[in-house]
Amino acid sequence: MSETSPIPIKRGVTATLALATFAAVVLYLCYRIIEPFLVPLLWGIAITVVFWPVSCRLCAHLKYRWVGALIATTLISALIIAPTIYLGAVLIDEVFGFYRQVQLGTYQAQLAVIFNFQETAIFKNIAERLSPWVDLSGLDLTSMLLDNLRRLTTFAVDQTSRLVGNFSMFLLHLGVVVLTMFFLFRDGELLLAQVKEAMPLTRERTEELFSQLYTIIRAALYGGVLIAVLQGLLGGLTFIILGLPAPALWGAVMGFCSFIPIFGAALVYVPAALLLILQGSLLKGLILLGMGFGVVSTVDNFIRPLVISGRTQMHTLVLFISILGGLKLFGLLGLVMGPVLAAVFISFFNFYLADLRRIRLASATTAATGDKADKPQAANS
Repeated sequence: MSETSPIPIKRGVTATLALATFAAVVLYLCYRIIEPFLVPLLWGIAITVVFWPVSCRLCAHLKYRWVGALIATTLISALIIAPTIYLGAVLIDEVFGFYRQVQLGTYQAQLAVIFNFQETAIFKNIAERLSPWVDLSGLDLTSMLLDNLRRLTTFAVDQTSRLVGNFSMFLLHLGVVVLTMFFLFRDGELLLAQVKEAMPLTRERTEELFSQLYTIIRAALYGGVLIAVLQGLLGGLTFIILGLPAPALWGAVMGFCSFIPIFGAALVYVPAALLLILQGSLLKGLILLGMGFGVVSTVDNFIRPLVISGRTQMHTLVLFISILGGLKLFGLLGLVMGPVLAAVFISFFNFYLADLRRIRLASATTAATGDKADKPQAANS
């Protein structure tokens, strides 16, 4: 009796390994091709998700879908990208101007006024009581703050110089963002259907996952980026009205600080108001405090919970950590990618919990049915 030859099996395994290796190499090379443009591609996808309803309405009233996609891309570029480039140019100019003033020691006199409390009797009494444990005699808060301010401005100038030096690359990335928006507006439905079909999940869970991702991206941009932009614009406008220096720079700083829970933009306008009051500009200081707490922070306190928490159903701590971690890992793109990745993890964790509960319920039901079947048999015996 002849045995079946194992050669076809070995050939099958070899062919599978060769195919898997070839696929891995191709995927790696494709990633290396896409990697330089990954960030603008992801920005284009995020912006497309947010403005997808606009494109759908335009395409519904036009004969050709590409015309609606072109109009939507042009409108978004005119309303968002162009003003952002202009404000970026103003911000770069103010960064260099502020850097020159810091290097020349322009703010040393103002800081000396703020930290003049070191010469008061109260501070000297506290320093004397703490002298057995802490030596406060050599504490120079003005020099300490100026040193850190110089380091911060130097870092900002270095980053800005790098951005200006790579202006051609910036334009290329901007073109990738615009092209990504256009082609996704035009062919997004077909691409999304293919991605959903390739997902190793049931249809219901695939729809649930993409629905949650869609909500997270919109909430992250509306409740994160949009709130930061509004706070930055309102803060910068307040600085302009009061005649304070570098309104675009400090408006941008307030926008970034808006992502910090509890404090937010107050980390900028409260010290600035105290500085004005200590310098004798009592009215300007009080106006700045009133505008800060009454207008700038109100945007954060009332709009953010409505836009983010209700939509994402994500815990505030998880949202905050995901944004901070995303900023560190992806840069500005982390404002979107951080919450999105957190949402993906939470979705799959919820899927796992649902399966685990279903298995436990099925086991409990089977056990209960078995017990009921055993009781009559025991009674008959």
